Amino acid sequence: DPTITAIAPQADGRVWFGTMRGLGRFNGLRMLDVPGPQGRFENAVRDVAATPDGRVWVSVVREGTFVREGSQWRSAGIERGLPGPHALRLRWFPDEGGGTGYRMFATTQG
Repeated sequence: DPTITAIAPQADGRVWFGTMRGLGRFNGLRMLDVPGPQGRFENAVRDVAATPDGRVWVSVVREGTFVREGSQWRSAGIERGLPGPHALRLRWFPDEGGGTGYRMFATTQG
């Protein structure tokens, strides 16, 4: 099922797509599958968020929440301050200082 569940554009022009089949990235020419660490992004993606510092956050059904820092994906559940290992929605809001800082919010409740 190629249904798109989430879209997250980055400042550099890359666009990330969550689908019922996993995570994809449009590189300006074509869509690329992003399998994630150990193929963990092959399930339905609940949400994707791109933050001003270049990070990409993704929540995957039955796999958890992950963050891409540079070229590496890392688990981003409870150990990163999220309320649980799985997030239904990922949202960021600028810090009050107006710079590139932000606050990340995730919820397991909708």
